[in-house]
Amino acid sequence: SHREIAPLKPAEDSIIVDTSEMPLDESIRTVVNLIKEKM
Repeated sequence: SHREIAPLKPAEDSIIVDTSEMPLDESIRTVVNLIKEKM
């Protein structure tokens, strides 16, 4: 990030999901499945 104060950065243990090429229903399904895997 280029911000000097409080730069926006993902948490170290975050999971990055690129949904830019997915339709909404697939994005939701993907995120829900990731959550279920972590439970």
